[in-house]
Amino acid sequence: MFKFTGEILGEAFADFVAFSSPEAIILFGGLARAGSLIMDPIRESMEHNLLEIYKDKVKLLFSQLKESDAAVLGASALGWEVR
Repeated sequence: MFKFTGEILGEAFADFVAFSSPEAIILFGGLARAGSLIMDPIRESMEHNLLEIYKDKVKLLFSQLKESDAAVLGASALGWEVR
């Protein structure tokens, strides 16, 4: 299940990188608790599907925030955007 999910997420992340060119993609929540079980298939699939100019340049990281803090900070960031 982790391999299948990681492959789908890796493809989606590669698509995301193609139009947004992020420095890193940060995962949190239940997904992050799976650790290398999910991260390894995601990274492998993403690298396989990335355009050459992005290969080995986008970091995949786990958030260091507590889940409760992440939700509050995300909501407050949206508030700043509305102004």
